[in-house]
Amino acid sequence: MAKSTVAIPFKYEDPDVLERTIRIAAGHPAVARVLAVGFSPDTLGPAKEAAERLGDEAPADVEVIAQRRIGEVRAGKGDGMLTGLEAFLADPDAERLHFYDADIRSFEASWITKAEAALDAGWDVARHYFDRASTDAQITWHVTRDGFALLWPDTMLPDIEQPLGGELALSRGAAERLFAAPAVRAQSDWGIDTALTVTMAAERLSIAEVFVPEGKLHGLYGSLGDLRTMATECFEALRRLRPIEVPPADPALHRVEDAGEPPESITTKAAFDLESTLPLLVGGWKDEERALAAALPDPLPGGFEAMTRFPVWNFMDDAAWRAFLLHALDHYDHDDEAWRSLFFRGWTARTVRHTTANALRGYGPAMAA
Repeated sequence: MAKSTVAIPFKYEDPDVLERTIRIAAGHPAVARVLAVGFSPDTLGPAKEAAERLGDEAPADVEVIAQRRIGEVRAGKGDGMLTGLEAFLADPDAERLHFYDADIRSFEASWITKAEAALDAGWDVARHYFDRASTDAQITWHVTRDGFALLWPDTMLPDIEQPLGGELALSRGAAERLFAAPAVRAQSDWGIDTALTVTMAAERLSIAEVFVPEGKLHGLYGSLGDLRTMATECFEALRRLRPIEVPPADPALHRVEDAGEPPESITTKAAFDLESTLPLLVGGWKDEERALAAALPDPLPGGFEAMTRFPVWNFMDDAAWRAFLLHALDHYDHDDEAWRSLFFRGWTARTVRHTTANALRGYGPAMAA
């Protein structure tokens, strides 16, 4: 059996969920080492306490470390994953590396087992995918997957089920190639998942997507304002990665396991609070942001101008969103607060339109849309 490492990046998580994740990983027969990678030294307490309670109960070694500063942009999740990669590669005997988010309430040992089986079959990468709430994963659907389709339409990238998923497993060879890639090592913020996914495709790593029938139940959000930084950083990652050449799709390099029926816990879940989100469309407009909105292609300026007075979102249909993304890919400036605000409002309008036009009709119509 392979000697696998499980890396669990965390920041401020539910201590019980974090401990459960560590305990499950440490108890899996394929896992020799668990790395709980905290955001900073002052976040390590719950993981250290969990490791102490676990003691010698599990055969795996459990280490709790703070992430190092490795990337070039904001220090965040990316530095946590890069620290896990670095620590894994420093052990010459380690053969495989798994990553799992620390807030997954539905995490089970079977997730590790399914990924191990895919690597056993010779795939370079195993990526987990699962059913999501119809209003969850709105950055995945509207930013990353749409961006992939616009920038790399003939590659495997638009067909990756969950390109922002933090649940994946790597062979040692894949981990070495990813950690050596400048685009990956630079991406220390929320854009790390995008950088990893694009680099996997560019490096022609073979990817098996394994389906997790339990679905991903995790800590969800209040208003979409909780996701502002993530949305803008994931979009900026697309722009940073745009020059990378990705080869055409090759069916031999990508397999997606058939999905099952979504559980009721997923189909009935609301991922964010709509009422507290709507004021984010209207408040705080500044002259610089108004000027950027006025320079958008038609018919977007009218929709954004109306948004300065009251919440509107129905104008952000498929055609409008495509036009907005294409314009932003060419003109967005991540260092400009006005641009970050305008992009966030546009994405919020797109997400609210999806919620009101599709999700309210039921799970099936929402996911079909």
